[in-house]
Formats: sequence, C-alpha cells, structure tokens
Amino acid sequence: MAEPNAPTPPSPGHEHGHGHAHDHGHDHGHAHDHAQGHDHAHGGGDLFAHPHFHAEPEKPGFEKELDPANRSLSEALRVSFAILKVVMILLVLAFLFGRWVEVKEGEAAVRLRFGAVQGEAGQRVLEPGWHFALPEGIDRIVKVPTTEQRVSIDKAFWFEVPPGEETKELDQLRLPHREGLTPGKDGSLVTADKNIVHGQWLVSYRIDKRQAETFVQHTGTLKAAENLVRNASERGIVAVTARTTADAFIGANIDLPGIRAAIQDALDRVDAGVTVTGVLLKARTAPLETRADFSAVSSAESERAQKIADARQEESRVLSEAAGGSYKEFMALIEDFRSARARGDEKAVALADKRIQEAFDNARRDQGQVYQVIQDAYQYRTRVVEEVRAEAETFKRLLPQYLENPRIFRERLMQDARQTLFAGDVETFYLPPDTKELYLELNRNPEIRRAREAERYKLEQARPKD
Repeated sequence: MAEPNAPTPPSPGHEHGHGHAHDHGHDHGHAHDHAQGHDHAHGGGDLFAHPHFHAEPEKPGFEKELDPANRSLSEALRVSFAILKVVMILLVLAFLFGRWVEVKEGEAAVRLRFGAVQGEAGQRVLEPGWHFALPEGIDRIVKVPTTEQRVSIDKAFWFEVPPGEETKELDQLRLPHREGLTPGKDGSLVTADKNIVHGQWLVSYRIDKRQAETFVQHTGTLKAAENLVRNASERGIVAVTARTTADAFIGANIDLPGIRAAIQDALDRVDAGVTVTGVLLKARTAPLETRADFSAVSSAESERAQKIADARQEESRVLSEAAGGSYKEFMALIEDFRSARARGDEKAVALADKRIQEAFDNARRDQGQVYQVIQDAYQYRTRVVEEVRAEAETFKRLLPQYLENPRIFRERLMQDARQTLFAGDVETFYLPPDTKELYLELNRNPEIRRAREAERYKLEQARPKD
C-alpha cells in the first residue's frame, strides 16, 4: 500500500504529453509555465524526474526583436509584388492593345482606323515624330515619302539590245541582222514627219505633304504611284513626240514642259496626289540603220550654225572697229536711206541723209574708223578746194598776159617747166639724131651719183663761212 504523502510518479501519459508539446513547438511561454507547474506539483527535486524530461530554456532577446522586422519585410515584399503585377498587366495591355510608330523626316503619314482616315480636315497628316496607334488590324499608319522619286523609261521606246552590249556606245552596237523592228521587243516613237526615232527618258515626281491624304486614299503605295507615273509618262511622250519632227527630236529640241504638263494632267484626272517635277530626255537616236545619215545631216547643220555664228561675230567686230559702239545706229540710218531711195521719196531721202550727217558729226564719241575716215575726207576736201582756188587765182592772174602775147607766154611757161623739171638730182641724156631705139637703165649710175656728191661737197667747202 502506498504512502499517503508519497509522490506519485509521472504517468507515462503525462511524460508523453509533455514531450509532445516540447517537440512540436508549443508556445514557449506555455511550455515554460507547464514545466514550472510540474515541478511545483511534485514538490521539486530531481528524484522523480523522467530521464527524458527537461525544462525548456528561455529564448534569447535578439530572436524576440526579429519579429517586427520580419513583418515589415513581408509587407514590403507583398507591396512590391503587387506593383510588379500591375506593371506587368499594363505592359501586356500595351502589347496587346497599342503601339508607337515613328514618322521620320522626309515622310508624311496618315492614320487609318478600320480603313477610314482619322483626324479633322486639314489636320489628318501626321507630323514627324512618335505617334501612338492601336494594334494592327484596328489602326494602320501609312507613311509616304515626300522626297523626290524617279521613274526611268528605258525600254518602252528603245530598241532591244543584245545581252552584254548595254554599256556600249550607239555607234559600237552590232545588232542582229533583221528587217525592221520587232513588235514586243523593239520600242519606238513616231514623229510628226512620219519618221521613227528612239528615246530614253527620266521622269521625276514627288508627293507633297499636303497631298499625302489624297495619295493614301487613291494611290496607296509607291509601287502603284510608279506604275501610274510610268503609264501617264508614256502617253504624254507619245502625244508630244507626234507633234515634233525627227530632226528636232534628234537635236533634243522637244517640248519637255509640254510632256510634263500632259503627265500631270493625266495624274490629276485620277486624283493620284502626285506632282511631276521634271522630264529629261536621257538619250535619243534615229534607227541604227539610218543613224549615219542623220549624223551627217546633224554635223552639216552644226557646221553651218557655227559658220553663221563666226560670220556674225566677225561682222560685229568689223562694224565695231569701223563705227565704234554706235554701228547699229549707222546701219539703221543707212537702211532708212536705201529704203527711201527705193521708194523715190525725196523728202525721206533728205531726212535720212541729214540724220546720217548728224551721226557722222557725233562719231567722235566712239572714235571708230568712221571718224578717222570722215576727218580725212574733210581734210581732203579742204585741200582740194584750196588747190583749186589757188589755181583759179593763178589763172586769173596769168590770163591778161596770155591774151597780150600768147607765144611769149607759152615760151615762158615752157622755160619755167624745164627749170622745175631739171632742178635737183636729175640725169641728162643727149641722144644723137635719127635715134630710133633707146634702152634706159632705171637704176641710176652710181659713178655719176658719187661724182655729183663730190662736186657738191667741194662747193660747200669753197663757200665762205660766216
């Protein structure tokens, strides 16, 4: 029989219950209180302690302080994941329902939403920069280049060139022998004088910013624009060439502005939104079979034109030297004088002659040859008048003497004439009578000349000096 005051040993159930609480992490405070109560119930002491029983130690202080930090870190992570979730959702929405499109310099753009142009009138063309658009299929931003574009028309009106000879000069081409041109292979143009010519062309165009909306609605793409310009150009070239002669075409004397106007008119009729900026005839030739003949005619025309230009230049030079800078005025006055004489209008002749005389009087301003000729003419006229006047005075003076004794007057005149004739360095020849032939040496005899000079020197030496 057990003693009433004997301590009751811990039951196996109690040991297990306590150990289970300790091993599964019951609250530290509860485990500690339970252990203290247990010790107190048994009166303390280790006598009845279970070999596996031990009191749970107190937790350190720094582990108690980590609890608020853990809660803050958990809260921060929760907020961060929420923000990241919102950002990811926005990015997914932007990817699925929107995009940004860049319009560069030199471009114009139009926004189409379900195929319809968006924006108010006058503001439907997008400026260069970034523009937001809804996903493809809803919004479509059509970009149009506003820089100059070019279309080369090299084969439509040119003969077929064998492969490998495209870079050769026209005079070096050796085409296969064939009769005439082959439709579908050889292109050509018919001129106004029913000749055949060939040409290669270059047409430049641009899409103005103000025409971007029209271009997008009616043309759409650059490929379509190129086809429109090419077709309109071919029609315009055919029409204008049909009004031009072959010689003018070969000489590049063709109405290029007329071709440009015809092309622009065709494009405007379909409202293409394209502006033609220029037309260039890159190459032109007659058919190769007749090219040599055309070249010969062209060379002759060029030579003729050059000679005419040289003649006009020479004419201008001669007239400028003759009449100075006012030669055109002299030419007009002379032409008026000739016209008046041809009509028989005496008043007009007198007026034209008066104007010519006034122009001659003013010729000093230009100092041309006309002025010198006029001066020489004036001097000659003065000299001739003076000589005639002197001769008239001499005649009047000698006339009474002649009338008084004509024979003596004639003898005196003959004597004076002889003295004048034989005065100075004159050689005298005496001929025997009945001389029928006489041979004279035109050169003077040097011996006679030296003898006369010696005699003259002696006379000068014998002359008394002052």
